[in-house]
Amino acid sequence: MFEASKRDVAQIFGDEAEPSAALFNIGSPLDMQTPVCLDLDRLTEAEYGIFGKTGTGKTFLTRLILAGLIKQEKAVNLIFDMHSEYGLQARKEGAGTSFV
Repeated sequence: MFEASKRDVAQIFGDEAEPSAALFNIGSPLDMQTPVCLDLDRLTEAEYGIFGKTGTGKTFLTRLILAGLIKQEKAVNLIFDMHSEYGLQARKEGAGTSFV
């Protein structure tokens, strides 16, 4: 086992600098300045879901992916928002009343 380099991450997730791919930067791993990208063309080929425990950032990641899909005009999205999490202003999880 070894620590992944920027090149290793780019080999698996792609590099935004590639002009041929519809890559969308969703952030970087902790303690790294390396972007992790999603290929929006491949993502929209089939159904997908975002799962995780409470407080792991599912809502934030979903908003980020939806923003990428809308920006790149890759898909039409139908969202059933039962908890008002995907509107123009979403409450930040945790204590306080701040918005993201």
